[in-house]
Amino acid sequence: MNKTLNTGSDDFYTYTLDSSISGSMVKKFFLRQDPHGCNGSYRVNNCRITVEIKHNRDYGVISIPCTEIIFKGKKEDCKAVIDAFRFHFLSAGG
Repeated sequence: MNKTLNTGSDDFYTYTLDSSISGSMVKKFFLRQDPHGCNGSYRVNNCRITVEIKHNRDYGVISIPCTEIIFKGKKEDCKAVIDAFRFHFLSAGG
């Protein structure tokens, strides 16, 4: 589920992304962009990113990771980070 919360001006917002990508992979991605990030908290340009690893979702014998990623900051900066994140993890199969 994706949730967008516009707070205050149009320039600042919070976007929450629920991902099925493992938390360790997500953290590794953001750590490459912010080498000083730690404990699941990163900053890329004017966007603050928080990564929270949730319990896996189990569907019978299948277990799917659940990671919540929260983006906060200037709308244009956050959108650029979100686009880069999605592009990096985009899978077309094969």
